[in-house]
Amino acid sequence: MPNETDSEIAPLGHSEQHWACAQANRLLLNVPLISNMFEPFDIMEDYNIHRAHRYIATLFLAAGLTVPVSVMAGPVPQEKQETKDQHRVYDKDHKDYHNWDDNENRNWERFLAENHRNSHEFSKAHKTEQSEYWNWRHTQPDKN
Repeated sequence: MPNETDSEIAPLGHSEQHWACAQANRLLLNVPLISNMFEPFDIMEDYNIHRAHRYIATLFLAAGLTVPVSVMAGPVPQEKQETKDQHRVYDKDHKDYHNWDDNENRNWERFLAENHRNSHEFSKAHKTEQSEYWNWRHTQPDKN
């Protein structure tokens, strides 16, 4: 005579049988289930994603810190923009720059006249003559 408990047990479907069989084999052979086999890869994937986020955050932080510094290190505008008629000349004896413009050209001509020299361009003058001019120029007040 059939037991009451036997009649209450429903037959297992194909996937349920497969699951039960896999469970039994796992217990018998001490082999992890297929779903558990990929667990280390899931952990590595999470680690790599976390690592990528960390690198991206570091890049944004670095960019955020360097942009203000680079903006501050940019060139400062001068009082007057140089035009085609102007250029800067370095006076190495006095270690300063002079804007060579019409006013400086007039002073150069005055220097040549006071020292009884022929008129010529400053850029074609000898280094000693240029040095003499800058020494003279630093003693003269500007007459605009």
